[in-house]
Amino acid sequence: MTASTITTLPEQSTKNTSGRSPLRRVIPCIVIFIYASFLWNYGVQFRQLTQLDLGSFYWGAELTFHEHHSPYDLAAMDRLSAGTGQKVFPYLYPPPSLLLMSPLALVSYRTAILAMLLANHFCFLLIAGVLFCRILKIPAKSLFGEFLPATLLLYLISSHGIALTIDYGQVNLIVLAMLCLAWWRMKQRAPAWQIALPLALAIILKTYPAIFVVLLLLRREYRAIAWLCAMFIVAGALSCIVLPHGLWHDWLTSIAPTGGLCRIPLGLHSPAAVPNQGINGFVSRLCFPTDSGPPLLHSRGLCVAIGYVLSLGVLGSTIFVCRGPIPRDGDPIDLQFSAFLIASFLIAPLAWEHHLAFVAPAVIVALYAVLGGPGRINRLALALLAIAAVVIAYPMPLESLPLSHVPMLAVNSGKMYAVFLVWGVIIWQMRRTGLYWRHGESNSLGLPALGLGDSRLCSAGRLLDQPLPCR
Repeated sequence: MTASTITTLPEQSTKNTSGRSPLRRVIPCIVIFIYASFLWNYGVQFRQLTQLDLGSFYWGAELTFHEHHSPYDLAAMDRLSAGTGQKVFPYLYPPPSLLLMSPLALVSYRTAILAMLLANHFCFLLIAGVLFCRILKIPAKSLFGEFLPATLLLYLISSHGIALTIDYGQVNLIVLAMLCLAWWRMKQRAPAWQIALPLALAIILKTYPAIFVVLLLLRREYRAIAWLCAMFIVAGALSCIVLPHGLWHDWLTSIAPTGGLCRIPLGLHSPAAVPNQGINGFVSRLCFPTDSGPPLLHSRGLCVAIGYVLSLGVLGSTIFVCRGPIPRDGDPIDLQFSAFLIASFLIAPLAWEHHLAFVAPAVIVALYAVLGGPGRINRLALALLAIAAVVIAYPMPLESLPLSHVPMLAVNSGKMYAVFLVWGVIIWQMRRTGLYWRHGESNSLGLPALGLGDSRLCSAGRLLDQPLPCR
């Protein structure tokens, strides 16, 4: 496609879409209706939400800042929360995270519920805005008027992991918002501190995003790493000064040792529980008894070894594909960051279904890459990716299927298989676009191979109206 052809795309788009004006009027109505339903079910009806995890954050802050006691003391947590009539899980995060939880100690539990609800909804809007409008560079009007961008937005809204995060009062959306900000600033080649600050907040709050330090190393963001180290030193020093004495000792001796593969975290469910959809959940279901039957493998050491092989395989493959200099004509940061998002989910000791909120942006980038990447659209990759996206985003009571023990063990990790599939597509797409870059080729729209955020790919009407040959 010649340059003159590219310059005529907007005119072609106007001509092609003029006959579909009724559809263009329906799309914003659908988006508004589904988002309004989301707000109603997970906002207005907040009294119906379980707040399953908020209690550990709130009462952990209460113990720390009001009673000057360790939040890692299970008996103290149970005593303080006894009047709520709700099961309170132990506080598992490292001591510096309590600095960010401290505002909860200033309000009542009911106010904390409303504050977390507002924070989650604000962060959801922030995630959507940064992901679509800043990272993928899709115009805001396209999200409400074009088929593909609107479909991707609706996918984010209807993601079960995001709904569970709000239902449980979890901090996933706050962490994901910080990661998206770091992602955007990294893509914009912003000053190092603007990359490090949101990433540091995400790591302090959740720990798992520490894997993104590896991505900074691969991209030679040494100044950002220096900023991160400085921020961690400050946070660690403040936690030693401000927080009650002995918290680090309690966490290192009581919490951290129980966070490995095939280990039951202090005061929590077995890692073999079906909602644990990471690699640890998969191998734990092999060596722990489950609802469907006894352990399949009686050697815990063998299961741990399998878990380490799978985890190191995911991390090593991700690093291998993401290595190397950044091409002059484009930046594969979108695919790189998405690959690390998925890797952080898969290798996490606890990857509950609400943690699938971290996978949703990667699914969106993978779909966008397959549709707008170099060469022809691969129908098989698109079909597999669409199936995986549905499995990840929607609740599936697999444990209720009438299956025998061994098939049930295999089926119970269904969402993990889907996440692996998305990860595989992203890895394949990075290898594929790398080959195109090295040969100086372009995609089927005549754009650079990694023109994932190019405005000429933003309109689904423009994208789907072009003759993209499939194989």
